[in-house]
Amino acid sequence: GIGTGSIALCGDGSLRQWQVVNQVNHIGYVPHSFFAVWARQRGMEPVAKLLQSAAFLEEDYEPPHSISDHYVPPGLDRLMTQLPCVEETRFAGEYPIAEVFYLDPELPLDISLQAFSPFRPFDAEASGIPAILFSFRVRNRTKDRVSAALLASLQNFVGWDGVSLIRDVQNPGFGGNQNRLHRTAGCYTLEMQTSRLQDDHPHWGELALAALADEVSALPQWD
Repeated sequence: GIGTGSIALCGDGSLRQWQVVNQVNHIGYVPHSFFAVWARQRGMEPVAKLLQSAAFLEEDYEPPHSISDHYVPPGLDRLMTQLPCVEETRFAGEYPIAEVFYLDPELPLDISLQAFSPFRPFDAEASGIPAILFSFRVRNRTKDRVSAALLASLQNFVGWDGVSLIRDVQNPGFGGNQNRLHRTAGCYTLEMQTSRLQDDHPHWGELALAALADEVSALPQWD
């Protein structure tokens, strides 16, 4: 949204350049924040993949001067080497909508994502909502029955200054962070807060990860 900072959806499907805590930091990164898919075709073993591609991790090229878009945060590097990723992604950026296509022969599904923030010309209030909407489309490309699930993970980073490195789940600004699950008709929301900071502290804030669906399971935390 206008004036609310930004999070970059990269061509490999990862979320980078977290600049949503009143701080400019082009290499800011929040670990353990990603999308994934699980699928099981009838009569086959299930397959689970990060909805990210590691194809560019080992690419050797000379980046342009004064540009950090090529920078791979350490936490993201570890995530994509420890967990299976989709083989390839394709990206289409047509403002104000970004679209990612996930390609993998091991998955019995065609999966794509449309991501956008509220945007209404000549309406600054509606265009200044601090939110990103991720709309996934999943299609069975086989003739068999396929069971499938999508996953979204977001670390509670309330208290982060936006500059210091978040090491796994550790940061000097963290403490008293807590997540609560709220259920309403057609929506499950994980509300993320901190009890350590007062609401007038510059690093105080709130986050929410919501799923606009009926068939949802949620965990306030995972190990």
